[in-house]
Amino acid sequence: MSRIIQSEGNSRQTMAPRSATAFDLLALARSKWVVGQKLDLGLLADELSVSRDTVLAWAGTREQLYGAFVWEEVANALEEVRRAVAGKRGAALFALGAHRLMEALLDSRPLQCLIRQDADLAMRVLLSCESSVEQRLVDAIERSLRKQMSEGQIDPVLDPHDLAYTLVRVAGSFMYRDIICGVGERADVDAAVVAIEVLVGACGANSAIIGTRDGHWFRLTRPAQPGVRRRPSGGGWKGG
Repeated sequence: MSRIIQSEGNSRQTMAPRSATAFDLLALARSKWVVGQKLDLGLLADELSVSRDTVLAWAGTREQLYGAFVWEEVANALEEVRRAVAGKRGAALFALGAHRLMEALLDSRPLQCLIRQDADLAMRVLLSCESSVEQRLVDAIERSLRKQMSEGQIDPVLDPHDLAYTLVRVAGSFMYRDIICGVGERADVDAAVVAIEVLVGACGANSAIIGTRDGHWFRLTRPAQPGVRRRPSGGGWKGG
């Protein structure tokens, strides 16, 4: 709200210019983010008539500011995922959830603009160990893993936190392998989903894992004894 200044002996009121706040910075930065514009702390400071140090105090580094907006994209996608996987259990829940989440992020216009503008920055925001985005996503997945474990739906060998971290890294590696591996590689959501279902479901007593062989899809069940794998539809082969 603007301050109202009353002149002595005069009832006339004038409006004093309002100083910018952290909320103004967030609103301005978000207006640029949603249309795919770069976020430059110096330019943001100029537009708000504040110092760069003030912007740093309000928003942190450029990576932290981008991270706040990227997490909004992820959090919104996770809400859609929760609705999509309602009623699913076990490894299938994580496979479907991962597929929906990855597709949503690959379709995010602001996020894809960031990747095109500065791929290195985007990877730091998305996949760095220091990134709040990765940490919060790992935490969310870990909670889901623990819930499924408490209900007896999965029985992973990996610690839930380690498994959650692994799933995030697997998804990121397949989604952004064109950046990580270089020209010629493309995002492969389906391969990531297979890997995630294997990681979550392979160790459970009732695991059902999607796999491919000779270009055909099938499901594997947990081996009845070491070294043997069987297809539930009949037929099997011995592993070495």
